[in-house]
Amino acid sequence: MTVDPVQQFLDQAYALEDAQEFEQALQLCDSIIESNPALAEAHNLRGLILDELGYKHEALSAFREAVRLEPTFIEAQENVNATESEIKQESTHAKMPLDEKRFSNILVKKRRLIAVLAILATVVVFSGIVLAANALGGQSDQEIIHSVVDDFLGSMANKDVDHALTLFSTRLQRLGMSRVQLANLVNSHDFVLFEGYQEVAIASVKIETIMNTDPNALQGTVAEINGIITYTGGFDGYFKATLEKENGAWKLGGYRISVSEGKYRSKQS
Repeated sequence: MTVDPVQQFLDQAYALEDAQEFEQALQLCDSIIESNPALAEAHNLRGLILDELGYKHEALSAFREAVRLEPTFIEAQENVNATESEIKQESTHAKMPLDEKRFSNILVKKRRLIAVLAILATVVVFSGIVLAANALGGQSDQEIIHSVVDDFLGSMANKDVDHALTLFSTRLQRLGMSRVQLANLVNSHDFVLFEGYQEVAIASVKIETIMNTDPNALQGTVAEINGIITYTGGFDGYFKATLEKENGAWKLGGYRISVSEGKYRSKQS
């Protein structure tokens, strides 16, 4: 099996972004787009990097281009929605009269203080709930999230796309995630992302509540996670995902996998 050199360059750009080497990542991304202008994923990545650098308007243009090229690109559409909202909020704040802006900043600081106090109170209560759940033999959110991710990766490794699809949120399936898309992954060179899967170790979990009036955007209780995948042959990979709670159950709301160069090369032989 041959390795897609464009995907290798994309993986390098993702790695640079994760390492916060944004200038280098942007240069590599621009080179990829110059030779592959219709690659929606590259435009979306370019938007993420520009956003990290503080160029929100340029980032929004990149996200919109990704959606134009691939209308079912869910992550890119979510990035469009989030960036438009951030720009609108910044614009509204910038137009305030000076006195009103100062008053707004005071309110924001007060709200942050109230939020911090509320979070501290929640942590105390949540800690008690977790301890009680563990005492009763229940699972914590992190344990359940790990189970969902492990189930998904295992199902894809076994090419059980029907079960894998059930692990995605209704929202994501409504936006285009389908059995056909998953089948294409396991029946193409992209199967390298799942083949030989052994286990996943969750490195970090961030759970928060998101309020959004757009029914197609993430909302409610959401978890952002990343971790390391172990494959047979001593290879490893990187896993990043968003999960959302749906009727009390954690469901996948999006994911990204990159594997080591050695694993790609192993498929060439």
